[in-house]
Amino acid sequence: MSQHKNKYPQSLESLEMKKLGMVFTEEFISSFVVDRAFHYYTKGRDDKISALKNMKILEPSLGGGSFIFPIFDKVKTELESTEDAQSFMIENFIGIDIEEKAVNLAKENVKNLLETKENETNWKILEKNFLSSDFNGKFDVIIGNPPYIGEKGNKELFREVKTTEFGQKYYEKGMDYFYFFIEKSLELLNEDGILAFITPTYWTRADSAVKLRGAVRDVASFLEVIDFGEARIFKDACGHHSMIFILQKKKVNDFFHYTFKDMKRNLKSGLTSIIEDKEDSPCFERLLCNNNFTMNFSPYFVFASKKDQDIISSIQAKSHHKLRDVASINQGIVSGADKVTISNIKYIDEMDISSFEIKKGDGIFVLKREELKKAGFNEYDNFIVPFYKNSSIEKYKVNPSNLFLIYSTNKIKGEDKENVIAYLSKYRKILERRRECKNGSLPFYSLQWARKRQIFEGEKIVVPQRATVGKFAYHNGEFYASADVYFITDMKVDPFFLLGYLNSSLVTYYLKYIGKSKGSYLELYRRPLGEIPIPVFDDEKMKDISRLAREIYDIKSGEKDFEHLSHRENEIEDLIWEMFELKRCFD
Repeated sequence: MSQHKNKYPQSLESLEMKKLGMVFTEEFISSFVVDRAFHYYTKGRDDKISALKNMKILEPSLGGGSFIFPIFDKVKTELESTEDAQSFMIENFIGIDIEEKAVNLAKENVKNLLETKENETNWKILEKNFLSSDFNGKFDVIIGNPPYIGEKGNKELFREVKTTEFGQKYYEKGMDYFYFFIEKSLELLNEDGILAFITPTYWTRADSAVKLRGAVRDVASFLEVIDFGEARIFKDACGHHSMIFILQKKKVNDFFHYTFKDMKRNLKSGLTSIIEDKEDSPCFERLLCNNNFTMNFSPYFVFASKKDQDIISSIQAKSHHKLRDVASINQGIVSGADKVTISNIKYIDEMDISSFEIKKGDGIFVLKREELKKAGFNEYDNFIVPFYKNSSIEKYKVNPSNLFLIYSTNKIKGEDKENVIAYLSKYRKILERRRECKNGSLPFYSLQWARKRQIFEGEKIVVPQRATVGKFAYHNGEFYASADVYFITDMKVDPFFLLGYLNSSLVTYYLKYIGKSKGSYLELYRRPLGEIPIPVFDDEKMKDISRLAREIYDIKSGEKDFEHLSHRENEIEDLIWEMFELKRCFD
């Protein structure tokens, strides 16, 4: 591990780093990435020292130089000479960044590293745009932590890339800027070259990363993946689920280790155990995965062991339909302004805020019972419907809610329209800033995306968009909710059979590998829900599952005593796993 003190966090403010998509990489993490990249590049070579001496290495987003020190230290250790390490960095290393401040800081850090004023400019530390630069030759190793920047709020940055031939080839709506860095790196690598990056994990399953996964699939194979799960490895990158991945520009169908972080243990010791090639890591679960299965089994990249691959394949083989074939799947309502927030109250004049006594948390389209009465409405008005949060949904049933929704569209008429407008007028300046109002397609008093009312009424199964396990609840009647709830309707099979099956650990197990996820949470959007395999069993077994699911629903709804609830849940589990001819393996 490097012993140098990196000045980066003291020299670039966190707010500025966030704006530029930068996050500070702790030294023990950057040292680990360097160690693994060097390990894989020299692995299997007869003359490792010669291979290292001739290795061309690029850091395309160097920031303040988080990777420079561990690269220098690694070379110095392997070559057993500070002078040789210095020569290597001058001849073989290029570090670039688009930001002048970051480049100057990196140069200053190198100056401190060498403790000299003579040689720091000999290192190729350049202010360049990686995505538009031409390089003299290709590289053997590309390493780093590319900037994480979404297109929203940064359209000009993406527009610059989109105008180029490279950008036209790889741009995808909803993508992240770091996708371009992976794609450009693959183009710049020599055959057998190594790409070692730290990035968010979502590109492996995001619908906006189809071209990126295709680019990886076409020319590369995984050598190693470290998935940090819920562990926060970047304190300034809120919400990121991070990974280290190491790719080789080579098409092979061999195996690689996928390592998942256990939150209970120390991260640093876990990475050390990987470097020391210990079988039992104190902080990670390690799986041996197959490149062919990982990249080609589904539209996403699926990291599964051989045992899990067999189970997943067996589930698919015994399923003749998918959920989208036997039911409709729809997202909930988007009002565009459920309530007054810090971000939208600024659009209302201070005089109006004072005269109408508007404050943060006040309901706009979504009202509490007391707000409903204060507005002069009651729950039996035509335009008032019961509204539920996704937290109201548990397995099998829905819990009561004390919320109501003003269900107002551009088709509302008469006295109902007058009453709605009278109430919403004080929030007009908030509501008119919604996209559909700005472009003139909707009046200010309409919900942004109201959907069709029949989705929310009658028989349905509802599921929260994010959960650690599948939570599917049955409901018959009015149930309105936001876009973080999905509605399964128009079911062509027994709803209670579906209810029991979807709540099974087998479905959660399947979604864990084949669906979308963020850390330990499943992301149950329309597409992954639609991909759930639906088996065709004999009528008697399907009736048994349906009967048990109905009994569980009745018990949980308070219509029956709670006696033998767990027994019924276990019966369903056993039936489903047995019908797939599989041993129950995930609870």
